[in-house]
Amino acid sequence: MNPILRKELRSLLREPRGWIVPGLYATALSAAIYTAGAGAGARAGSEWLPEHDATSFGNAAASAAFWAQSIAVALLAPVLGGAAIASERERGTWTRLLAAPIARWRIGVGKLAAAWLYVLFLIMVSLPIFSVTVLYGGIDLPTLAGMYTMHLVLGLTLAALGVAISTAFHRTWVSAVVALAAGAAMVVFAHAGAAAVAFMSRATGWWLELAMCCNPAYGVELFLGGDSMDGSTKLWWMHFGAMGAILIASSAFVLLRVRRMVS
Repeated sequence: MNPILRKELRSLLREPRGWIVPGLYATALSAAIYTAGAGAGARAGSEWLPEHDATSFGNAAASAAFWAQSIAVALLAPVLGGAAIASERERGTWTRLLAAPIARWRIGVGKLAAAWLYVLFLIMVSLPIFSVTVLYGGIDLPTLAGMYTMHLVLGLTLAALGVAISTAFHRTWVSAVVALAAGAAMVVFAHAGAAAVAFMSRATGWWLELAMCCNPAYGVELFLGGDSMDGSTKLWWMHFGAMGAILIASSAFVLLRVRRMVS
């Protein structure tokens, strides 16, 4: 195993944040499902959902949990990545890590892999909670698999972007804020670019689709739109391709940057 990845995993197991964050995340998801179910029950005219209307509870719970996980991934993934290297520099351990008898590229790979595994762990925490919505008919298994794929691609991309940003800062909170701002800027610029293309061409061509597919949050729109959107399959592939390009570019930047860093 990569020694840096082993070190990061050991630290996560020992530090309280490694378990507090997933616990709070699971609690928030459970609260979202409870609130959605209580709201559905209130609309049905009872304190809780009637047995014959279980599907309404499943739909409400699935929607609430989907939005909660989408927001959590969009916020936590860049923060986790942003703390990867900046936290080492803040503690003064980065120089010693660079001086260790380890190839520089392995340091970069270990940091990226640790961020990705933690994002995967956070996403998997919600699986038992989403299984409740499956049991109540709120979401089927193929849709659930598609949702997890979309969230995983989003989380891995934003985490890699955060790690790339963390190479430029010595303070964890600054790196985390910049990583969050970078993700938000990508959404804003994608919408601005799409609006500019639509205004100049007076048509919605492939340039417009390409601009929107570079938006990290576009997967949420595609997921909610489903098959009702024209060319949804092509848009999915374009979106995943754009996110993959950002992920690869961010990872390559991390490896090159770590190779040249001296402190």
